[in-house]
Amino acid sequence: MLTCMGRFLIPLILWWAIAPVSATESSVERSPFTVSKDASPSVRGMESWSIVSPWQSGTNTVEVVVPSGYRRDRTYPVVYLLPVNAGTKGPWGHPLEEILKNGLADRYQAICVTPSFALLPWYGNNPDNPSVHQTEHLLKAVVPFVESRYPVNGTNYLVGFSKSAIGALGLALEHPVKFSGVAVFENWYGEPDSLQWETWGFKECHGTREAYDFWDPGHLVTRHAVELAAKPARITVIGGGPGPRPGVDQLMDLLRQKNIPHLEIWERSMGHRWDSGWLPLAMASLLRNEAPRQAP
Repeated sequence: MLTCMGRFLIPLILWWAIAPVSATESSVERSPFTVSKDASPSVRGMESWSIVSPWQSGTNTVEVVVPSGYRRDRTYPVVYLLPVNAGTKGPWGHPLEEILKNGLADRYQAICVTPSFALLPWYGNNPDNPSVHQTEHLLKAVVPFVESRYPVNGTNYLVGFSKSAIGALGLALEHPVKFSGVAVFENWYGEPDSLQWETWGFKECHGTREAYDFWDPGHLVTRHAVELAAKPARITVIGGGPGPRPGVDQLMDLLRQKNIPHLEIWERSMGHRWDSGWLPLAMASLLRNEAPRQAP
């Protein structure tokens, strides 16, 4: 079931699909982070880069899929698909594998990006540990690298799933000029209990309860409710199944209570994985009006 809580409906149109084009430069360096191209990407059809930044410990990865017919004299929107595990691939699948399998970068002529993180990401900026600033790493290293390396049009979107919905919602609502829209599937919602805080990775990522509260979806939406209510829908919330999805229900209820335009999609056959069929719906909701542009 698909419900539009805004001013538009989504045309779910299937376009063309051709293999993406590879990059030519072998490395790029830009202070305060460094990037080098990996010789062997983890998945065929994507580009892989190693990135070192002051906001994450060690070397992490930025994986990129470019669309068919990719040309440097055109500009493209960028979709950042945030992982739910420390690497880009885990027990729940790999977002860019689904992008490739479904031809989504080709269909919407978009550049798709997934970064990795040193720790299991709950998308915090730990005030007590400067090397665990996950959202800052994305904003200050990953996004600037992508913008320096690829011909982008300045339109960015975010996709989050489960725990990475915290990062996707937070970045989209806190940085509305940088990110034009966000889609989340089976989002986390609410305060972690004591056991979750200590053992699930919340404490390592956020450091303090006050720091977590800044990114908590309920606090976040409430904080930005007035500005969101005055704008066209830029949030998509997707629920799957089987069984209850209280986090999804709570987020949808809050958006309705605050009169915030948004899109709701329910499909109970979609399980808690990247490959259960929800990603094409998320991409359609975000990129319905996008088309490649000529570079200036």
